Amino acid sequence: MLLSSLFLIFSLLLGFASYFFLRGKAAVFFPRQSQEKVEKAQRISTFYGISFLFCAICAILLMFYHPVKLALLFLGIVVTLILVLVVQLNFMLSGKK
Repeated sequence: MLLSSLFLIFSLLLGFASYFFLRGKAAVFFPRQSQEKVEKAQRISTFYGISFLFCAICAILLMFYHPVKLALLFLGIVVTLILVLVVQLNFMLSGKK
């Protein structure tokens, strides 16, 4: 019961994150120096929005069927996705290509 509740909360958080990225509200994270970087930021934002939406749907499914190994694998994938996002944001804000 507790794991189901935690996956419900996690799916809501991932859903809000996907909404944040897909609606363009994540533009505050990306620098607006050139048109090329704006287009790259839009592609990155769309990719992470769709990825987080897929993860939210998977979390809803794991709410009902949650073997521990599958749940840990899913959490590892989400953490890796977030880590890659942070690294990409770091490179974009530092001005490196």
